[in-house]
Order: sequence, then C-alpha cells, then structure tokens
Amino acid sequence: MKVTRLGQATPLLSATSLGGSGGTLDPVVGGGLVPVASGSNSWSWGSNVSQIFANGSNAVLGPSVNFAAGSNITLSVSSNTLTITSAAGGGSTSYGSNSNAVASANDGGASTLASRADHVHLGVRSLAHSSNSFSGPVILTASGTLGITSPTPGTYNLSAGTGGGGGSALTVKDEGTPLATDATSLDFVGAGVVASGVGAAKTITIAGGGGGRTLNGTYGDEFTGGSLDAKWTRHNQTVGMETYAQGRAASILRVAHGAVNAAEYIYQTAPNGTNETWEAKVSWFQENVTNQMFALLMVDGSGNGIAAFVYDNANGLYLANVASHAYSSALTSNTNLKPTTSFYQSGGPVWIKLRKATGLYAASYSFDGEAYSAEVTGTPSAFTPTRVGIGRILGTNANSFGNWDFFDKTA
Repeated sequence: MKVTRLGQATPLLSATSLGGSGGTLDPVVGGGLVPVASGSNSWSWGSNVSQIFANGSNAVLGPSVNFAAGSNITLSVSSNTLTITSAAGGGSTSYGSNSNAVASANDGGASTLASRADHVHLGVRSLAHSSNSFSGPVILTASGTLGITSPTPGTYNLSAGTGGGGGSALTVKDEGTPLATDATSLDFVGAGVVASGVGAAKTITIAGGGGGRTLNGTYGDEFTGGSLDAKWTRHNQTVGMETYAQGRAASILRVAHGAVNAAEYIYQTAPNGTNETWEAKVSWFQENVTNQMFALLMVDGSGNGIAAFVYDNANGLYLANVASHAYSSALTSNTNLKPTTSFYQSGGPVWIKLRKATGLYAASYSFDGEAYSAEVTGTPSAFTPTRVGIGRILGTNANSFGNWDFFDKTA
C-alpha cells in the first residue's frame, strides 16, 4: 500500500469563477448580492432575502429591512424577536355617550374588548325612585292628575293637574281660529246648555232648535213636538204635508208643498203692536229648481199684507207686498249679501227678521243667526195685520220642501 503525504492546505483567497454556468466572480455584480443556485449546475447573483411587501404591492428591498414605528406604536428588539406595542395606554374602549347613543340591554361603561355586542349606553345609567331602580329604556306614562310635557328633546317636565286630563293644556278654537291662550278648564254657560257626567267622560247638552235660545212664551216655537202646536192655524196646508221633530236636534218642521205657486203657510194671531220684531230660520232643498219664496209674513184676514223672504232666483233679500195670501210685488231688496243659488237648493239655512215700526216695515237676514245684513225698509199697501206666520208664498215646483227650525217674537 502506498501512502502519500499531502502538504498543508492553502486557503482560497480569490476566485474568478464557479463551476457550471452563471457568470464570473470578479467583479462582483451589484452590492449586497450573493450567488444563488438557479438550476442544475447553474447559478446567478441574487438577494439573500426573497422579498418583503407592504400593503400587498409595495416591495421592500433587502437584505436589510427597517421597521419604523407609526402613531401610538412602539418597537423593541430582543435577540431575534421584534415586539410591536400600542402606545395608546390602557387598552380599553368606552362605548356610547350622551351625544352618541349606542343601543344596549345592560349598564353603560367601558370594555377592554374591541367589540362588545351586549353593550348598551343611552346616556342614562338608571332611573330610581326610593327603592325602585330601573335600567335601560324607561317609559314615562301620565296617570291620574300627572301631566308630562317635553319642551325640548331629552327634557321632560312633570306637573300635577287639578283633576283629570293629566294637567295638559287644551287649545280652544272659535270657528277654527285658536284663542290667544290655552285652557285647562271649560265653563259652559247660557240658557239651554247642561254639562253632566260623574266619571272622566262628560256630556254637554245644548238644546236644539234656536241654539239654546229662550223663546217668547206666547209666540215662540222650536217644533220639537210630535204634532203642530195648537197656537198655529194652517192656510192651504194639511197635516199630511207636515213631518215633525226632524233634523239632528229633532227640532225641525218639514213641509212638503204640493201645488205650484200656491200660498201654503201656518200662522198665529198677530198682536198688531207698534214695534215688533219676528224671526224665523228656514232651509229648503230643491235640486236644479229655483223660484222658491219661503217667507216670514204679516197679513190681514184676507191675506193682504207684507212678507220678508230670501229669493233663490233673483238672489237676495226682499220686502214685498202680499195679496190674497201670495206674493204680489217687491217693495225693496238687498242683493249685496248673497250666496250662490246652489246654497239654497242644497239646504243652506237662512235666518229672516221682519220688524214692524211706526209707518214702515223692515227686513234683514243672516246665514249664521248672529251677523245680519243691513235692513231694507218699505211701506206696503194699507192693511191691519191680524196674522203672523211662516211658509211658502211662491214656488214653481210642486215637490219642494221647506224646513222650519224655529219661529220667535224677539221684540
């Protein structure tokens, strides 16, 4: 056996190539690169760190990579460990506030969790009265005489009432227009008005007919009975034409007139005084037919005298002569205050006044019983009144209906 002694190894201090294909070692290509195997018996210059990406597409080149601390972040290195710590402090998150409510079922507070599904905070932790404590949403309900108002969102005022209604204010309107101040109580006054009721529900009863008016004991009538009062006498009008106690207040005498242009009315004995005022309220319904004269009249035994009426054809208030119980000729009129013809034909109510003075007669009318038109005056043909009454003195239709609400002597 042959033994060969080798000499001391000499270190490789420099080289210009590596085996296989890949390039030369001298000069070195690019700073910070190392030979990297790229296939069988081949190599190439490359990075010793593959790649580091920030936000997915921004490549950070190696081999040296620097970490920079952002807002509220601290970095620390120990050996080969990098520690990233939040610098915000406490690590807790508070949920909800008075200005940013969060729906919840439990008490308000803070949580160390980034998300707390069961947390609720509406700005009020609890509401307590004596030993009773309530958490979460609280509903305030008025009871008895307690009143609750909310002048601004989130503010509630509790007030004690004076009996019923929870102490709340009530807006009172006069024909749709609110009064200047709200009310906490109502006082019903006037003849024919009765307020009753023991419990919370109250009943206000207003007498029908003339709206609770006090009628003249001798001549006044609201037609609330089941037949015509004995004080009345019929002229060309029969019981069969009359229906009693009609309307919402059961205080309307409805007369179905049965002949064209016939004077059909009821009357009482007239006192024939020096100054007298008579008033009546009437409405009628006659679709698409005009020429209806429903009048308040004063005549003598032969039917001669005067009448005050509203005419739905030549629309307005008229004072006219009456001869043989029927319309004869107009003395004067006022057509300034008038509704459309359809007002009468659809049952619009009209209040009529006839005033007897020394040497003349005057008439006025109203659509509400309060505001009356200016009077029209005239002197009829000579007659001595013995009858005063209401009814139709002219009509071109045999089936018109006159609805008389009341009749009264007011002066």
